[in-house]
Amino acid sequence: MAKGRPPGVTIICILGTLGAILEIVGGIGLMAFAGLIGTGAIPGVPLPPSFIPPFLVGIKGAALLVLGIASFIALRWLCQMKKTGWTAYMGILLVSIALHIATFTFFDVILPAIIVAYLWYVRRLFK
Repeated sequence: MAKGRPPGVTIICILGTLGAILEIVGGIGLMAFAGLIGTGAIPGVPLPPSFIPPFLVGIKGAALLVLGIASFIALRWLCQMKKTGWTAYMGILLVSIALHIATFTFFDVILPAIIVAYLWYVRRLFK
């Protein structure tokens, strides 16, 4: 491979940054409306199952916010071809895969697994 950033890493950086922004916005939204989600006060928003208390929705929002911010930072480093970015983003992807497996959303494992395989293939380019 030629020196510089491979096109695949550029695509991962662009799409990953968009995803991180959506995670941040979604996390803020979940935290802001956690108290209203369980009450049916927001029209058009389905009620969560009765066994999920509203504070857990807020906790999920906080987790999304932290994951989005961490992804945003890791992707910036990844785009700069830093080894720290590669390590951090691989960790985030592996946590994502584990969470999808734990929640039985196996279809959502495919894209992170492909990204992990690609980043593993180009790992020697990161300094």
